[in-house]
Amino acid sequence: MSYPDRVRILNLRRNLNQLDSLAKEKNIIFRKTREELNACQLRIETLTMQQKDIEKEIERGKAAGNSAAVFRLQATQRRLCGELGNEKDLESNIAAMLNENVVSMEPYQTATI
Repeated sequence: MSYPDRVRILNLRRNLNQLDSLAKEKNIIFRKTREELNACQLRIETLTMQQKDIEKEIERGKAAGNSAAVFRLQATQRRLCGELGNEKDLESNIAAMLNENVVSMEPYQTATI
């Protein structure tokens, strides 16, 4: 094997190692983003359940004529609505990042097959 061939092989091996490292980094980012999305979806589910519970409590408070509790619960409901809106915005941002990561990983996935 000639010297230029060996140099070329070494350069190709170095490039391949760099691509492998980059693919591993992208994979780690993808997994972390997926975990963030799952956590966000869990928070959305929790907030939704809390909202339903608060709505039931508001109805019970109205039926009992407990206006102080109703006002307090309505404030809590408004806070939960705000948090839920924020979480849904975050979810869409994370989903967009996840899709972007999937698209950016496609060239590396085909190279490793």
